[in-house]
Amino acid sequence: MEKNIVGLNSVITTSVFALSFILIGVPLWWKTTEVYRYPIPYDKCQKLLSETVKHTIPIKLVIEDQSVQQGLLWDELLSFSNQRHKEPLQPVISFQWSMSTASDEELEIIYKFRNVSDLDFTLFLNDKNAENRKYKKLYGQPEIVILNENYSSDSKFTIGRGRHAYIINKESFKDLARSINVLARKMAQVERLQKLYTSASSYGGDKKPDKDRMRYLRSSQKFDMTFSLIVPEPQVLETYWNIEEAVNAYLKDVLEDLELISTVNVKSQILYMTSLPIPTQSSIGVNGKEFIVQLDNLPSLINPIEAKLGSDTSIHPNLNFVLYIPTRDQTPLQIYDSKGQPLRTNSFLLPQWGGFMIYNCPIPENVTLPHPIILNSQAFMQVFLSQFRLLLGLSETNALSDDTCKVLPGPVIRKWEMDFLLRKNAQEQLSASISSLSSLSQLLQTIGNIVIRDDVGQKIHFALSSAKDSLRHLAEGKLLEGFLKAQSAFISSDEAFFDPSLLALLYFPEDQKYAIYIPLFLPISLPVITSLSHLWKYWRHTKQKSKTD
Repeated sequence: MEKNIVGLNSVITTSVFALSFILIGVPLWWKTTEVYRYPIPYDKCQKLLSETVKHTIPIKLVIEDQSVQQGLLWDELLSFSNQRHKEPLQPVISFQWSMSTASDEELEIIYKFRNVSDLDFTLFLNDKNAENRKYKKLYGQPEIVILNENYSSDSKFTIGRGRHAYIINKESFKDLARSINVLARKMAQVERLQKLYTSASSYGGDKKPDKDRMRYLRSSQKFDMTFSLIVPEPQVLETYWNIEEAVNAYLKDVLEDLELISTVNVKSQILYMTSLPIPTQSSIGVNGKEFIVQLDNLPSLINPIEAKLGSDTSIHPNLNFVLYIPTRDQTPLQIYDSKGQPLRTNSFLLPQWGGFMIYNCPIPENVTLPHPIILNSQAFMQVFLSQFRLLLGLSETNALSDDTCKVLPGPVIRKWEMDFLLRKNAQEQLSASISSLSSLSQLLQTIGNIVIRDDVGQKIHFALSSAKDSLRHLAEGKLLEGFLKAQSAFISSDEAFFDPSLLALLYFPEDQKYAIYIPLFLPISLPVITSLSHLWKYWRHTKQKSKTD
């Protein structure tokens, strides 16, 4: 009888020990050794790939011409809009029209002038003063003013300095509706927006390279702009350039306008005793003897100075603008194009890198050396500004001008061009953000060893919600809100994708886990497994005894 009691106590002890090991020990071990992963909405990240970017552009029509049949014109405009909606091109761009007869105040301004340029300048100043009073800038809301045919002898279409465009109307309502669509598409640069667009699914580079697409600098929250003056012979020329004054005079307003898109850090430097191995050909030109640089030799001008420009000292993208003073024995130095004609600006542009300009400084004979010379800031800053526009993604200043359309001269970046930059950067940042979220979700699903910390997971959630909000705002015609949300999505998704914590356990495979944990758990597991044999014997003995009874 005593033997059975001892056997029962042993069975109870073994059972409690085994159950504690299985029900408490194993789950505790599993929980303490698992990889922490913040919950990620994988399906929502993948679903974003199928979203279409839609730009809705609200355009107000101000009609001065009393002969316009506004009801018929409205119906014709809607008909044009419906036809455009059927186009398969992306992003989808549509116009949201509003129409009104010119008010008494507007008519007073219109009749005060008899040419479109003066009218536009007044409206431009009025809008600027209104923005300053309200401390709020309006983006993406252009106006088209329809003037009667006797108003002016200007071109049929005129695009102004701000967000106004003008039509001298000499047509029926059907032709006028068509003209309004043409002018609206020119002002919004619809074809260019669609040309520069890269969908999220092909953002990695599947799209065929294009010269225009490869030229401009990609979206970045910050970038540097470095002005470099190269003087290979300071013993011959003592050059003076007031780059700080030049930047304040020509670039300050531009950088203030761009603060919404990117913060630009301007730097400058002078490189002495830095000569370039320029292969030239001497020739007798209009101004006498000159040294010719062919287009094929232009890349060789950059390589020798690349390391001295200091681009690698910053983590941000950098645009370089180099002003080169030729040596005395190569002055004047002139760049010739492929047709054998001298380039008027004597400069060239390198995609996503910057611009290079050759500045010739003639040295009179029999002068004391070094000969002092003050560089003309206007000459080189106008060249650099035109190159800067192209590097931002803007088109040539005269690209939209033709026999029927005139673009008025204005600031470096006109207001309607600023709207274009916001749309271009918004769609580019959306594509980059959606592509990053999709790739990251696939990576996290495929590799289970990657740790997902709370801060990384929250960045993914924030980027996802910001991308959705941006798509909605752009489709509703809220350009500023759409751009800011796209920018937030781009920054958060980029930070999440490149977070170093994602690589913490990436190279820690399963077999190494077993190699570490088996020596710890094996000494505990063997007694448990041995004790289970006693349970088996006790169970068999109990079963046989019940059959005997």
